[in-house]
Amino acid sequence: MQTVTVKLSSQGQLIIPQSIREELHWDEGIELTLVPVGNGIMLQTPPNPGKRNLADLKGMLHYDGPPVSLETLCKPV
Repeated sequence: MQTVTVKLSSQGQLIIPQSIREELHWDEGIELTLVPVGNGIMLQTPPNPGKRNLADLKGMLHYDGPPVSLETLCKPV
């Protein structure tokens, strides 16, 4: 995918070049999620509710206790 430079308008808008929109199959009215990363943002399409992958589950479960040994984890198996 090519890298392009765009300017932020006085109203806070960006124009995504047509070539990139076509490559990503982004049509008018598409909903995008802005994710802060480092010193910028990443644009993502919302996940398809019928299709999930492992990356969608990252951070879903939280454990605040002490580390658990591999032996303890494997006991039930």
